[in-house]
Amino acid sequence: SMVGYGANRGIVPISCEEIFTRISKNTDAQLRYEVSVSMLEIYNEQLQDLLIAPAKRQKKGLEIREHKQLGIFIPGLTLRAVNSYDSIEKTVEAGTRNRTVGATLMNATSSRAHTVITIEFKQVSIVGDKKGVKLSMINLVDLAGSEKASQSGATGDRLKEGSAINKSLSALGNVIAALADKSTGKGKSGAIIPYRDSKLTRLLQNALGGNSKTIMICAVSPASSNYEESLSTLRYANRAKQIKNKAEVNEDPQAKLIRELREENEKLKKMLEGKGPVQSEAREGESAEEFQRRIAELEEKKKEEINQMESALAEMQKSWEEKLREAQQQQKPQEEDVVDLSQPHMINLNQDAQLTGKVFHTFTENTQYWVGRRAPDWTPNIVLTGLGIQVKHAQITVQDGVASMLIFPESSDYTFINGEKIDTCAARPLVHGDRVLFGQNYFFFFVDPKCVGETGTGKQMIEKGTVSFESAFEEFSKRQNMLGDVGASRQSQADMEAEKQRYEEERAVAEAEKKAAEEEALKKLQEQEEEHQRRIREVEQKVAGKEEEYKRRMEELEAEKRKAQEQAQIEFDNRMKELQRKEKEMEAKARERQQLELDTRLIDEKLMVVMPQVKEANLIAQELGKPYVLSVKLHVRPLGSQRKRTDIAIQVEENGRHVYDWDPDTMENRQYMMRDLFERWCEDPESILNLPEEEDPFWDPIQHCRMIGTARCYLEALTMQLDNQVEAKIMSSSGQECGSLMIEVWPLAADGSLDVPDEEIVENPEDLIGGKMQFKLVVSSAKNLPEHLANDVYLEYDFYLDTDQSALTKVGPVEGFSKDPKFNYERIFSQDPVTQRFLEYLHTGAITFYMHGNDSRAAQAEKERLAMREARKLATAALQPEVPQAAATAEPVSARSAAESHHSAVSAGYNATGTTPTGAARADMVAGSESQGGIAPAPAPAAEAPAPA
Repeated sequence: SMVGYGANRGIVPISCEEIFTRISKNTDAQLRYEVSVSMLEIYNEQLQDLLIAPAKRQKKGLEIREHKQLGIFIPGLTLRAVNSYDSIEKTVEAGTRNRTVGATLMNATSSRAHTVITIEFKQVSIVGDKKGVKLSMINLVDLAGSEKASQSGATGDRLKEGSAINKSLSALGNVIAALADKSTGKGKSGAIIPYRDSKLTRLLQNALGGNSKTIMICAVSPASSNYEESLSTLRYANRAKQIKNKAEVNEDPQAKLIRELREENEKLKKMLEGKGPVQSEAREGESAEEFQRRIAELEEKKKEEINQMESALAEMQKSWEEKLREAQQQQKPQEEDVVDLSQPHMINLNQDAQLTGKVFHTFTENTQYWVGRRAPDWTPNIVLTGLGIQVKHAQITVQDGVASMLIFPESSDYTFINGEKIDTCAARPLVHGDRVLFGQNYFFFFVDPKCVGETGTGKQMIEKGTVSFESAFEEFSKRQNMLGDVGASRQSQADMEAEKQRYEEERAVAEAEKKAAEEEALKKLQEQEEEHQRRIREVEQKVAGKEEEYKRRMEELEAEKRKAQEQAQIEFDNRMKELQRKEKEMEAKARERQQLELDTRLIDEKLMVVMPQVKEANLIAQELGKPYVLSVKLHVRPLGSQRKRTDIAIQVEENGRHVYDWDPDTMENRQYMMRDLFERWCEDPESILNLPEEEDPFWDPIQHCRMIGTARCYLEALTMQLDNQVEAKIMSSSGQECGSLMIEVWPLAADGSLDVPDEEIVENPEDLIGGKMQFKLVVSSAKNLPEHLANDVYLEYDFYLDTDQSALTKVGPVEGFSKDPKFNYERIFSQDPVTQRFLEYLHTGAITFYMHGNDSRAAQAEKERLAMREARKLATAALQPEVPQAAATAEPVSARSAAESHHSAVSAGYNATGTTPTGAARADMVAGSESQGGIAPAPAPAAEAPAPA
């Protein structure tokens, strides 16, 4: 809704175009307008300038500063002058392209990054030699994840607030709520608005509660399935609407601001030269070394402030013409960087449609192009990062107009072309349209310019849907059998097509039968009419001149005709009723088939999202030495009468034991936290060794109680007042038989006895309507339950007559272990009067029993967790011994040896719990701590105990 997509322009381009449309209507020669644009992204609480290429950005992003003259500002943020809508559109496109490249490098999606486009709009009025400036800062903010804030099933996830995106959205909501309470007088006097809780709210401080007007535009869905989401969005907007800011137009005396900045800069310089009020005396208990370090840090901070002030001053003193010239010079390199699509090239495919087709890699003749990740002494031509990407991952060359790719043994498991692994022994030619997968989910497709005339350019192939991330991943999943048992349990497309064909054939037969019946009935009526007319003529000839006999015979003929017509009509009506019944059955089957097709489509769409997430989570767990393995399962549960619903669940195993299940929304929420944890590990492996369980995205409390399966008892026998004694199969969520349940349903007489007298028995079930019905439900026992789940077994069931439809009726539990638990449960149901709807329920409905039990494997996993926790505590305690008194005079240990000894001790202690990677994986951790994390800081002075690393 903000940036737009394709032909559907968003708020940003529409607003920018309107600004220049109004500027063009200005006829006052004493007024001129200056427009500048900046574009930044907030991802994982880091600010990145989108008008700077990712390779040239600061590693830790930009910082937000506050100044008494400048207010909230970001030092180093590019502010590009623009003089037309075309110019501002190119700037936004450049920012979007940089965002795509950055997202590709970070393996992120736009749905997890806030984008802020700030337009600085100045109206400069010139009267004589005096100049007045009115300044407006327009912040156009695209909030990440806001469209899923309420609908996400991860709202119950214990780590929902653990990710940076949720923190920033929550902080924004808290700020809006605090400002609304302040405006309506509900807030406490002197209450502090929590702007500093996130980078987003800090950046928007002036826009939300300052001298500003804030407009919130909400996108709501007309679909009933999005009711809660739309309602929550409207509540959010209503709260924002209550904020009352009094925006005043202030003339900005720029000369005064420049003078104040210069004065403050001079004060800072004097402080550095020792002429100002810099504290030069040591604090009480402060050593000389600490004092010198503090003074050095203070001087460094002041130097940074001076540089920022000088940059701000230099920018303010530039004329508008100079700013435009600089902006044009900045755009020239970007125009020169336009890729030559006449050469063979690859184009990216991203799960986020807005990021697809934004990254191009071209290949020229007789040149080697390396794909891989950066190393201290190595930078490949195509830089990728993340799981599965090797330093030298693949090599692409073009010879005689033919592109080929060579991969190496260490990257063979993480490189696929058209879903198939490629041979490491020889270069594999790349064909136009080939889908290439590097690592976890870096999808590209190859474009050969010689074949563009047949299929269109790469952009046209994307627009026509010839290639897409979804189709490429589906191809990869099928050929690598990623779906496994999940794929086998789904109805195949061929089966659905065959069922659809059968329905069409049956429908055609039914239509033909209906038409034949109508024609036959019409023909029969015509024959009856002809026979009637013939007999009338015979009577007229026989009884000529006999008026009374003629009248009598005619009345007889009319009566016979009416009787024949009535009989024919009855036969026709019965035939039509039968055909209509068949037609309704067919329509019901068609609706069920369409619902099944829709469910299958939705399942496929979800699987295309969940499968790569699970694969990535397993790779991260493997890299970090986590004892977790995730897998996708389909859970089938009954709905209504004959319908079933299939849900996706992510089964999590710890040390080979099933410990809990996640839904897809929880999986998505945890995925981003897993990535954050992996990035922390890459920078400093030791930083996650003592990670609390509550902050571990893989960890959750173990689920002891699990559903064994469901059993159903149909009630149609009650419509004929017959009993039904059944040994119902208990079916697990995966569709496997896992025991049986003994169920009995007995009709009762009016006096409540089991023997129904003959006078109360009805021949037609319709005769039950309006009367009273009673029946008894008996659940005696279950048999052959799974051994590991046969603990404290209990049942739950729902029934049409229950007054509280939201609560299930509970039976049991049968305490202790029993594969054949005895329930001995009875309940009498009474319906007075019997309605048509209740009768239909008896015909088609069933009582569904949900059986639960405690998992003994979960109990064992809980014991193992406790043992691991104790081992980890002992290992941590062993790393923090008390420092003896003699240590005060000992030589301080070198920083490197301290870091190495600490790391080896932590690795040994952590390995005792069975959660540390072994062999090559642990070697990678040590190498990562040295090459990426750097040298550990020196220990504290000898007079103090060394702090734990």
